[in-house]
Amino acid sequence: MGRLASGLTGLALTATLTACGSEAAPAPAPTSTKTASPAPSPSPSASIALTPPVMPEAAKAHTRAGAKAFVVYYWRVVDYAQNTLDTSPVAAISDPTCAACKAGIKSLRDIAVLGGRFVGGGETVSHVNAFPVRQGKPETVAFNLTNQRQQVVVPGKKTVVHSGRISRMLMALIPRDGGWLAADFEKRS
Repeated sequence: MGRLASGLTGLALTATLTACGSEAAPAPAPTSTKTASPAPSPSPSASIALTPPVMPEAAKAHTRAGAKAFVVYYWRVVDYAQNTLDTSPVAAISDPTCAACKAGIKSLRDIAVLGGRFVGGGETVSHVNAFPVRQGKPETVAFNLTNQRQQVVVPGKKTVVHSGRISRMLMALIPRDGGWLAADFEKRS
C-alpha cells in the first residue's frame, strides 16, 4: 500500500489512527489545595466499552462482506484500546509486519506508561467498499473514517487537541484462519 500517512501513531495521538488537524492546548492550570492527592481518573462514559469488542461472525468470512465487517470491527477495537489503553486486542488482529499498527500500539503504550489518557474521540467507519476477494490473497478495503474531537492528556505535558475530521482510507487485510489481520492502512489522497 505504500507509505502510511500517520498510522496508528496518529490514531493514538488523534482519536485513533488517523489524526489530523491537531492543535496544542495549554495544560490546565494547577489548583492549590491544602493536601496533595492524586487527581481522580475520569470515569468512562456509559457508552465506552470496558471489555474488548467481540468479533462478529460476519467479520470472519473471507468474502467482500467479511472484509468490510472486519474493517468496522478493527476500528471498534482501536476505540476500545484508546479508551482503556489495553493494546492486546488490537495487537491480536494486526499483522506483526504492519508498521502503522505497530506505531499506534507503541504510541498507546507510551501514553499509558506516562499516566496519560484520552478524553473524547472515537471513530466511525462509513462508505466501506471492499474490492473483489481473491481467495487466500490480501484484500484492500476503502472507507471513510470519521474521527471525533479528542484530547490527549499526559501529566506534565501540554494537552494535545485533535479536531474532528473525516479521512478517506485504504486498509490491506491478510486472510487467516478465523478471519483477517490488518496488514497496512493509509489515507487516500
